[in-house]
Amino acid sequence: QRFVLIETKHWKKIKLHPFYHPSDRQSQLELFDFKSGSYRKPLPAMVIDLRPGDLLHLPPYYFHRVTAMECENATVSMSVNVFSNSKAGRLSTAVKHTDNIPAYFVHPSSVEEKKQKLLVGALGYYVRTLVHSLTNSTMKEFVLKSIIQERYLTQDQLSEALECDGFNVTLCPSLMMNSEEFIKADPSFAEQVKADAEKKVETIKQAELSPSIQELVLADTIERVVTLVVSLERSCMFLQCLGNSI
Repeated sequence: QRFVLIETKHWKKIKLHPFYHPSDRQSQLELFDFKSGSYRKPLPAMVIDLRPGDLLHLPPYYFHRVTAMECENATVSMSVNVFSNSKAGRLSTAVKHTDNIPAYFVHPSSVEEKKQKLLVGALGYYVRTLVHSLTNSTMKEFVLKSIIQERYLTQDQLSEALECDGFNVTLCPSLMMNSEEFIKADPSFAEQVKADAEKKVETIKQAELSPSIQELVLADTIERVVTLVVSLERSCMFLQCLGNSI
């Protein structure tokens, strides 16, 4: 078997599918030329050939592509995969689970009417706090470039639920675009959102992951929370609003 391994630090360039796409966590790039068995080299990578009896350890969150190669006197290729319970995997599952996402985002319809009208503002404030606390990027760099441009806008064919066409920044809710406006509208709710965001930040930091894995987990978390609040059909539009926000 031939493996192509790409380090997690290249996650922003590997063009992953959107979080709710059936091929989530898989690249939109085809890394192999199957006729020759060679790597196409869109990104720096390690190419490793496994022979009978070989063992290969893949660190958590390494991207990989594998294909069976033709061998003399062999007609069958067989391998056994063993998965470890890594700290990175446990964190990724935990932070995206609805039990660990603020209830007002998970069940927006159950929130009192006054707060329902402010939820998009709370969403913007929450995401900005996460991005500014866990990355060295601006909202435009992280949300607009790393998520929208690399996950959504590179797709040749997206389901209607994930379409990004027709975006108009003037249609974005002002409460989402400016944290100060949200804070002024309901200071006590803003304090609650800030505390919940800081709790999430602390949970992610305590795992002591590499910056690349931390950012990848954060990107998935942002897509997850946005979709819970505004629905799958509107998630791309609202992500673009966040990417253009202050």
